[in-house]
Amino acid sequence: MNDQNQRVCAYVDLDAMLANVRAMKANIAKKTKIIAVIKTNGYGHGAIPIAEELEKEACIFGYAVATAEEAFSLRDAGMKKPILILGYVFPEHYERLIREDVRMQKGLGKKPLPTLKWIPPCRGSGSFRMMKAWNLSGWL
Repeated sequence: MNDQNQRVCAYVDLDAMLANVRAMKANIAKKTKIIAVIKTNGYGHGAIPIAEELEKEACIFGYAVATAEEAFSLRDAGMKKPILILGYVFPEHYERLIREDVRMQKGLGKKPLPTLKWIPPCRGSGSFRMMKAWNLSGWL
């Protein structure tokens, strides 16, 4: 096969990702909760395998995704931790999101909830970003 026509392939070392998670937790306040942002299929690396590993980590509070469909994929794959949708949510998804306890960043009303304070990603790691949950409407 001609090398110039091959696609790029990236392999995610889940053990390295978990080491990064533990290093981040060791460097933040004990009460700080971490939400793993695994939108757009874990930035193309596979949200489900990443979430399956993070589901076992006590320091991971939950996940953030871009769409309702991504949240449903995580729930369908058995993820139990809280999920926050960062993007717009179409009304036809409200019922299932409520039933499966998936939260929306902007809530069901027109006024956005003051929910997030961003923390910069861990230096040297593109595995995922983390954020501090500030007031997730009763989750904390």
